[in-house]
Amino acid sequence: MQDISFRHSDWFLPHMEQTSSPVADDTKYRRELLQPGFLALLATQFFTAFNDNLFRWLVVPIGQNFLGDSAALAWGAVLFTLPYLIFAPAAGFLADRFSKRSVIIACKLAEIFVMSLGVFAIWHGNVYLLLFLVFCMGTQSALFSPAKIGAIPELLSLKALSEGNGLMAMITIAACALGTFAGLKIYDLTYDEAGLLTNLIPIAASLLGIAVIGWIVSFFVKTQPAADVNRKLLLNPIEELRPSLKQLFRDPPLARAALGIAAFYFLAILYQVNIDAFGEHTLHMNKGQIAFLMPMLVLGIGVGSVLAGWISGGMIQLGMVPIGAMGIAFTTMVLGLIGWNVDASSTETINTGYYSTAVWLFLLGTIGSFFYIPLESFLQHRSPHAIRGTILSAANALTNSFMLLAMGMFFVLRENAGLSPAWVFMIAGLLALPIIVISFALYFCDFLRFLQ
Repeated sequence: MQDISFRHSDWFLPHMEQTSSPVADDTKYRRELLQPGFLALLATQFFTAFNDNLFRWLVVPIGQNFLGDSAALAWGAVLFTLPYLIFAPAAGFLADRFSKRSVIIACKLAEIFVMSLGVFAIWHGNVYLLLFLVFCMGTQSALFSPAKIGAIPELLSLKALSEGNGLMAMITIAACALGTFAGLKIYDLTYDEAGLLTNLIPIAASLLGIAVIGWIVSFFVKTQPAADVNRKLLLNPIEELRPSLKQLFRDPPLARAALGIAAFYFLAILYQVNIDAFGEHTLHMNKGQIAFLMPMLVLGIGVGSVLAGWISGGMIQLGMVPIGAMGIAFTTMVLGLIGWNVDASSTETINTGYYSTAVWLFLLGTIGSFFYIPLESFLQHRSPHAIRGTILSAANALTNSFMLLAMGMFFVLRENAGLSPAWVFMIAGLLALPIIVISFALYFCDFLRFLQ
């Protein structure tokens, strides 16, 4: 990695690095997106994200029967997210010390074991074991993440990177949407109104079947050899994480991208858990109806990710970041206004609110991708190959720290302050306003180039 001196002033200068150089041939690089190794990576990620969300959103309503609505939502998100912070150094070590293909295959094998225990815990009705297994699934995903993300620039050239990340985001988000829908619907089909299990077969078939298919597909992923076979693992995660973060923040443009991605996920996780509360307490929907509402945000992110990658045209367009920030703030506050206008005694306003919420959640996800995709592509491209796993794991740790803060904020706003889900959306929109100012300050020159 080139030596980049740290200067505080670097953080406040507009981004001037040329990331949008013309592309001579705008079609050849797209052929890379169809190579078998990259398609296998996309498929592996699809099955991983699908099963993660299916299991998590199957466990959440089970937990709500015992812990209450907000507590189950918060604990489900915290236990799944916490491993990304605790095991970020180990994940970076694995992604650098071994080939990313080997790490991916091993993680998929671990998923089969965790899902087997999950079926056992559901059969015996052990909620606390289920919550522990949510933590285990989070651990598996945390170890999987740097290898998955780091494999993309090993498989694709710079010209194909933005569209490749757009496809990866689309696949991930589609899997999250379908997995969330499947988890809530399977719960609706296999549990009665009293919260008692009536049929285990659909649960076992889906959790174990998807895990096994994903493991088989992972063998077709092809990546480069290990980046640093001599790297040593420090047993103390703090000792390992500190130099990783120091390495990240030594390069201000990299750190800015990582902080932007963390801010995006802070808002995204806040939206996700609030949708469930919004559907139940504002729109007065049951779990089956909420199952159709939940995927709209993530479907929007999927469509927006492909659109952002296509608009980038083989370049990393940081000028799209301010546009995404403005869109996030506007659409989020609209959702708050929709909630305030719902009258619980009027079926007409409830139905109108339901369909309006679905549309605006989709738009929120779509425009939000204009913020996320350029930053993710820039982070991958600028990270040196030899320490890419380290940089990405540090960025993941930062992201998941923000996600934990978001869950704490959600719990405080709902349980301590007693605010409605509509107010949570409005506050989230207001929090996005400073992000608009910062994104224009940092990427104003890129924004002007993008508009040309």
